[in-house]
Order: sequence, then C-alpha cells, then structure tokens
Amino acid sequence: PTLMDNLPNTIAEAMACGVPCVAFNVGGVPQMVDTGVNGYLAAYCNSLDFAHGIAATLNSQSYAAMCRNARAKALKAYDEKAVAKAYAAVYAME
Repeated sequence: PTLMDNLPNTIAEAMACGVPCVAFNVGGVPQMVDTGVNGYLAAYCNSLDFAHGIAATLNSQSYAAMCRNARAKALKAYDEKAVAKAYAAVYAME
C-alpha cells in the first residue's frame, strides 16, 4: 500500500480491470476509493484496519457490485478522454 501518493496509477489500473481497491486514506486516494462502493479506505498506517478492509471487501455480499463500480469510476474519471478533457480545461483557464 502507498503511504504517500496523489493519484496512484496502480489504483486506476486495478479499477479499470474491475478490481475493488483497499488503500490507506492518504493523499488523493480518497478521491478514488469509496468505502463500500468500490473498495475500502483504511486508516493511515493502520495495518489492522488495512487487513480488515481486505477481508471486508473480499467477503462483502456486494463484491460483484463493487467490481462494477470500480470499473465504472475508472472509465468515467481516468480514461484518456476524461483526462485529456481535464487537462484542456486547466489550460483554457489561462
């Protein structure tokens, strides 16, 4: 797990593959992962909470929905068209 990252590629890539993510609540990760929706956010540097998040995610009755939600969020927020549009908007502000 990352201890400091603003937009981890590994999370975006996993989500694009439909994999719910378990990560520490740090940096930009909370904008990517929503507990119970597409993964689990563990308390920063709390390995017990991280382990709980893994078990809770894998054993969740809504695991299939979490997989679909992860992929949907990745396609909406992190595909090349969405990223290009966001960059264009930033440069248009100048």
